[in-house]
Amino acid sequence: MKWLLNLVSVVLVVGAPAIASAQWQEPGSESGWGSPAPGAGWGAPSNGWGQPGSERELAPTEPETERVWYGWQTLTADGATVALGAATGGAGLVGYFFAVPAIHLAHGRGGAALASLGFRTVLPIAFAYGAVAIDDGDHGYAAPILGAALGVGTAIALDAAWLARETRPRSEPPRAASAPMLQVSQHSAMGGWQGTF
Repeated sequence: MKWLLNLVSVVLVVGAPAIASAQWQEPGSESGWGSPAPGAGWGAPSNGWGQPGSERELAPTEPETERVWYGWQTLTADGATVALGAATGGAGLVGYFFAVPAIHLAHGRGGAALASLGFRTVLPIAFAYGAVAIDDGDHGYAAPILGAALGVGTAIALDAAWLARETRPRSEPPRAASAPMLQVSQHSAMGGWQGTF
């Protein structure tokens, strides 16, 4: 038993200077395995969800959009083209092919402009060919003319109903407001109601 006491005494004598000179290190001051980064002590905020500087920040909300129909513009252009063509004997044909595609381009929709030009070129030809095939040459030129006219009408309808739609940021409708109005001078007074609608 005496030898055990001697061993403990030797350990204390030898190890006491090392224990006394050791400095206490704050938790997190070492960057070992599983410890926080240097300078980030325990309890320091980490770059978690939604924290500034995090790769996982929440994405900003996108503005609301709405689908807007501008087919009334294409129908107006086609109506003017048909009227011009009837009055000038076919001179409005150029307007039929290029007026409405130009409207799509003005709205920044190049794909819709190409599709419109394709409809206006292919459908009259396809309908005229189909009318000739069905008629079998019994009615002369009436069948292809009627088929081409149906193709023109179909192209105009598809253009206005399907292609003439675009996505825009949703705009708030104007708000109506009203308030009483009173104007008083030295010799008269005038009252009324004013508003914006």
